[in-house]
Amino acid sequence: MPKDDGIKRSLAKTFSWRVIGTLDTILIAYIITGTINHALSIGGIELVSKMILYFFTNAAGTKLNGEKINVMENDYISNLNKEFVNKTLNGAFTALLKLNLGNIAFSTSFGLEDQVIIDAIFSNNHPIKVFTLDTGRLFEETYQVYHDTLNKYNRTIIPYYPNQDKVEALLSKKGPYSFYESIENRKECCKIRKVDPLQRALKGVDVWVTGLRGEQSHFRKELELFEYDNSFGLIKFNPLIHWSKEEVERYLTLKKIPQNSLHQKGFPSIGCAPCTRAVKDGEDARSGRWWWEESKKECGLHLPNTQNS
Repeated sequence: MPKDDGIKRSLAKTFSWRVIGTLDTILIAYIITGTINHALSIGGIELVSKMILYFFTNAAGTKLNGEKINVMENDYISNLNKEFVNKTLNGAFTALLKLNLGNIAFSTSFGLEDQVIIDAIFSNNHPIKVFTLDTGRLFEETYQVYHDTLNKYNRTIIPYYPNQDKVEALLSKKGPYSFYESIENRKECCKIRKVDPLQRALKGVDVWVTGLRGEQSHFRKELELFEYDNSFGLIKFNPLIHWSKEEVERYLTLKKIPQNSLHQKGFPSIGCAPCTRAVKDGEDARSGRWWWEESKKECGLHLPNTQNS
């Protein structure tokens, strides 16, 4: 083997981070996964130099003073966004898999966008784990589209449930509708029923695929195809972030993909039954979620990187 090839194979073309925070100390593990050629192609020698420099300085014990994302991570994500911007949906998944970033997983709640991505994954036999979070309080219509989707594709969708002891303790102490009483109570319920199960589902996952679209909310307009998620310490891929609602609906109709019947009844965004209502004309797509409170309309699964909870 030529010496240069050996060096290339010992360095990373791609990487992922695992952030472990204890007070002001953050340890980052650097994962070497392939050749340097890809980094050269998307970021040039400048990106490669940063990767090599970071590897040696971090190996020598250099700390990042509490910063969870450094320049190299931002550069890599930025270059991925440039490289993928004009790819088709299936082309993007094919290119993503070729990057060898590690384990990839997609979380579905069986909404319109999620059904598009499920079709892209299952119809093309992409080796991507698909899972769903069953909070125990979903609409009957959601279970129906869940059932119809399993029948259409005959593929596995792994369910994750809340911890039984935590749910029993919450209801014993605060009853079944504590989330209506305060934002803190609502976040507590979301954490038990959604965030905690998601943490289990994402254990060992390097890239998390989502069905987020920019049109869904003000916060989501700021997102790009690739993001680094501080909360879960992984790369997040949002393949539909620039899609319009019309494009989503056209895809679903063309492919005859099962849809949640609530979408035809004024529910653009569907979560737990007690926390979701239909929206009025002109309202934000997520205004029907936790409609009784003024908040960012997020449950804790998708948060800005500047926010911790």
